[in-house]
Amino acid sequence: HVSIGPFGAHFQPLSGDPIGDAKSNLIGWFAGDSTELAELSGTGGNGDGNCDNGESCGLWAGPGGDLIRDRIPTYIAPVAASLTRLRLNNGPDATYFDSVPHWEIDMALNSRYSLRIGHLGGIAPTLRDKILAATGIDTDGYTGPAGDVFTGAAINLDAGDALAFPQVFAQEIPGQPGYYRGGHLISPWVQMEFTVADHQEDGEVCVFDLMAPAQKDDIQAAMAADMANPESQRYSAFASSQWVWRAEGLVCPVYSPKPDDFSNIHTRLGGWTERPEIGTTVNELFAIVRIEKAASIYDVANYDSATVEHLAMRAVGPGIPGFSWTMPDGTLATPFIAVGEVIEESADSLLIKWRDIGWSAPAYQRAAFLLDNQGLKIKWGDFADSAIGASLPTLDASEPCNDSETLCYDHQARL
Repeated sequence: HVSIGPFGAHFQPLSGDPIGDAKSNLIGWFAGDSTELAELSGTGGNGDGNCDNGESCGLWAGPGGDLIRDRIPTYIAPVAASLTRLRLNNGPDATYFDSVPHWEIDMALNSRYSLRIGHLGGIAPTLRDKILAATGIDTDGYTGPAGDVFTGAAINLDAGDALAFPQVFAQEIPGQPGYYRGGHLISPWVQMEFTVADHQEDGEVCVFDLMAPAQKDDIQAAMAADMANPESQRYSAFASSQWVWRAEGLVCPVYSPKPDDFSNIHTRLGGWTERPEIGTTVNELFAIVRIEKAASIYDVANYDSATVEHLAMRAVGPGIPGFSWTMPDGTLATPFIAVGEVIEESADSLLIKWRDIGWSAPAYQRAAFLLDNQGLKIKWGDFADSAIGASLPTLDASEPCNDSETLCYDHQARL
């Protein structure tokens, strides 16, 4: 049971990368829906064993989790290729089923395209034997150090060769032997992430654009159906923010994130990271994200009007305290992630209607910006309770970044 995510996505549960995730974000579920889960005994349910709404449930996987272990999928080589890189990112990790490590492999598919597969929990026997013969390294017993195990080598792969197994989120539920959950989700799941690089584009591209049009259409329809399903394992927990993630309803909104220059505010998927400046701390991300109105899942009723073309997001990096924003009534809003509608946009200014930021109503904010050869500079105005009440700050090119109302960004991934 696979849930398909769009290329280049910014918002959860599509992606965890606010500046745009230029890879394929797929989730594999071990249970297709609640009918394949079981009510846990002694947890206050109705006792019929079925997983009904609101009950505590888990997946029966047998003693030791063998029913999960037997169903872990295998990546196979799509064409004859060359393995060019093997990397151990982390050693054994109890976060994952069977405490597997985190491997990553690169392969050249031809002179133009290469494939990188990450979040691998193990190397398949066929590939393990080829790596052992070529390098003397046994991936079954290798525990580190973390880093590239080999790079620049070329190990020939045949089409259909078993390559590796993804990491699995599955933990046995305390007091319920043989029943498993997938972290904070009910069903155990598989993290399937990979990138395809087009060396003519000098970067990652959307793999679905490399498929036959009919196949891509089928994948698009499957993703849209999952998004529209009120019981979707991926989306149902995020129903209150559907106006956010439904904005990214195309599997391939772009072929490539390029250009990644500073020619306008929308380059490199509209994703920006705070850059280091004197007297500042790198702790913030900013994105301006196009609403994909051509997607069947798009709903104009989600937004202020049909003229809204973009969403804006500000987010703090991992482990960093939330923002501290003074609202029009003097209270503080402290979101870690803030998303809003871009109500107005010009060549050097934005008007944003921030929603769901922990204040009693939407908050409006104008921002002045400029672009130069170093990146993007934004000066944020005061919050207001109406669009007409939001004032545009004055931004001068010589004004320094001060880590408060004037922020400077570029496209480097620092957080």
